[in-house]
Amino acid sequence: MIQTRRTKCSFSSEFKLEAIEQVVKYQRDVREGTQVLELNPDHLRKWILFYMQELQGIEPRGNAITHEQHEIQ
Repeated sequence: MIQTRRTKCSFSSEFKLEAIEQVVKYQRDVREGTQVLELNPDHLRKWILFYMQELQGIEPRGNAITHEQHEIQ
């Protein structure tokens, strides 16, 4: 059996915001958005959670998503 090693993907903030916007702004289903963008649904859900926290003024644990939070970091 051949095992393949997964590489860690990194996505730009612009890409994350666009993916979040597809779900939040246009009220699409997370699964639908992840199929189109070929993402793991858990990743998009986590991005949305961080985005909502940032909107509420909660500092993100990891990398910031919004431009304002990037400048603060």
